[in-house]
Amino acid sequence: MVTINQLFLRKRLKKKKWSSSVKLEKSPFKQGLVSVVFVGSPKKPNSGKRKLAKISLNTGRRAVVTIPDGAQHGGVSLQKYDRVLIRGGRCQDVPGVHYKILRTSSGRVNDTLGGSFSRKQKRSKFGVFKPTKPFQLKRT
Repeated sequence: MVTINQLFLRKRLKKKKWSSSVKLEKSPFKQGLVSVVFVGSPKKPNSGKRKLAKISLNTGRRAVVTIPDGAQHGGVSLQKYDRVLIRGGRCQDVPGVHYKILRTSSGRVNDTLGGSFSRKQKRSKFGVFKPTKPFQLKRT
């Protein structure tokens, strides 16, 4: 037990709340480079092979991320030095994984093409370029 004199000298420290999305720095997405793509195994009651990647973010931090479910079945072609966009959301059965890959520079991870060309909303999330107006000749 702490005495009153000890409390005068040093105040009690409040516990810092731990957040799993620290590396995102209060932004929805962060961009980074893939340094390693590997396979991990889940915690005790579950079994299987989870596709994971180590990413060095633009902020200088490193993160271990999971490649989403749909990409595992399709066989994602994620390689070293690929530029990816990550978001928060942990993989419940793999320890130390608190982020998910949203898309690569060529488009969404689950897509084979570089995004849908007809998409008008959420373009940054899906990796679609801004649609340009078709060129028309002016008639006078």
